Amino acid sequence: MISPSESRLLKEIFAKHINGTLLIDVLEKEIFCYEDKCQLLAELFNVPSDALSGSQVVYVVAKLVTAIHHANTLTKSNVEVMKLNRSAKYRKELAEEVMEQVRIAPYNLQGLENTNIFLNEPYIAPAIIYSNILVRAIAENTPLKELKKNKIVMNIIYEGCKSVISIMVLFQLGAYSQAITVYRNLLDEMVKLQILELYPETLKPYEKFCDYNIAYQRETPSKEFLEEMKEKKIRKAYLQNYLMYGWLDAIESYNHNYSFKSATDLFSDGPNIYKLYEYASRFTHSTHIGLEYNWENLKYYFALNTLSIFRFLADTYHKYAGYGFDELNGLNLYDLMVKNGDRLHAIVTYLNAAQSQRRIGELHR
Repeated sequence: MISPSESRLLKEIFAKHINGTLLIDVLEKEIFCYEDKCQLLAELFNVPSDALSGSQVVYVVAKLVTAIHHANTLTKSNVEVMKLNRSAKYRKELAEEVMEQVRIAPYNLQGLENTNIFLNEPYIAPAIIYSNILVRAIAENTPLKELKKNKIVMNIIYEGCKSVISIMVLFQLGAYSQAITVYRNLLDEMVKLQILELYPETLKPYEKFCDYNIAYQRETPSKEFLEEMKEKKIRKAYLQNYLMYGWLDAIESYNHNYSFKSATDLFSDGPNIYKLYEYASRFTHSTHIGLEYNWENLKYYFALNTLSIFRFLADTYHKYAGYGFDELNGLNLYDLMVKNGDRLHAIVTYLNAAQSQRRIGELHR
């Protein structure tokens, strides 16, 4: 199936992240030697099954094998990786995981033609596709009463999904500080959604303050808004804060500090969200961010948290729409997203522990 010259080329291309023998064995002995798998690949990528050899499909699958193996071995020692390289059982498991992810490959590649995010980071691919699906569904104004009735909530989910896509793409492009700036915006969107869910009395005030914001940005602030500011004695220095958080006054227990911190104090998980926000702020405010941090590790941390927030967005959408867009090529996209989130969580936990051990070692030198 794979010619000797193609085999040599693939080994050279992916030598940094996978043993060449393992790569070719997975391709030749676990994927392209099976008629049903070749037929599926041919259908997914719209290529005749007898023309797969030498096609771009072989490269795409090889890159997926490499990316998934690389993620699998991030938490392994060199000795453990060598054992995996020789394990027939692992080879089969790796191939099955690749075939699972490959079912959604064409959709991701169509949506992100100018990036390799799907091939380099397959574990975040389902969230990107799911985000795109929800964005399209909301933008096309799906004719469901529940969606129209909850326009405010749907708008926040819409913006949140776009933020998820932006974060993942920016990370892939190496624009790390820009990705984390969007990540902070995503946290803000999540907080709004949490509060609107917990305190229904804020829905109308939130919508009113959205109108205030639009009018103010057009430099035509409404008379009602100016009167409110005067009545509540809001100083000009705090005008932007009031525009962003004034709607929280509808909550009886609110402390009227008009800040992100005061908003996160309104629900149980708020303090954790605020810690994430503060942590992200460290990186966006550094003038040497591109040089000082190990982004190979940090991107998994932020990818994991972005996935977690997206699951909240998707769950909220399901709640109001009454259905989801879970099935894609016979694959439950939501379940795959959850499974990949668990995998990312294991990677982040390992990397954090390894980093702590290195710091302890440095202190004892």
